[in-house]
Amino acid sequence: MVDDSERYDTEAFSLSVETPSPPDRRGARRHLTILRVGKLVSGESQELCLIRNISAGGIMAHVYLPHEEGERIVVEMKGGHQLSGTIRWVKDDHIGAQFDTPINVEQVLAADPVAPGTRPRAPRLDITRDARIRVRDVVGKARILHLSQGGARLETGQAIPIGETIIVTIQGFEPRQAIVRWVNDEQYGLEFPQTISLHEFMSGLQNDA
Repeated sequence: MVDDSERYDTEAFSLSVETPSPPDRRGARRHLTILRVGKLVSGESQELCLIRNISAGGIMAHVYLPHEEGERIVVEMKGGHQLSGTIRWVKDDHIGAQFDTPINVEQVLAADPVAPGTRPRAPRLDITRDARIRVRDVVGKARILHLSQGGARLETGQAIPIGETIIVTIQGFEPRQAIVRWVNDEQYGLEFPQTISLHEFMSGLQNDA
């Protein structure tokens, strides 16, 4: 299991245009140069991945879905940068991808500025999944449209005021507390006070129960 807590903000990186090599267990600590969550898109498939190494030429990432050499991917970073490339190697649950063109690593790793007291927006997946919500003593049906480790976009016919704390149970996930941050017709923006761990997030998406 990968521990992906919020401490993944300190990183080193390489200006090399080479694709990072597969992990070497004998020197694993030496090669863990970055730990940052990104969104990985391949065809119709979406997932969150844990980027372990990044250079001007490519990345090494821990992934949760199967991939193949030669596969085309796009990786979206926390700051919104989208990096397209090709998978050059696959080893267990890690991949190495080469970018189409070399990147400015410092610029890509610089997250968008956020207001004091708020968190940078985590990469979100465009999904449609059934959910239940409990607003005080009223339970109703809902549908999730976007989901990230830090929040969700929810659609429901049940009126909920901004600032209300609710309990949301998303298909495949345990019930969790959420705060309504914005409302647009029947769509609501939710913030999770307790961030979903990466392992729980990807396990929940693969759980159709």
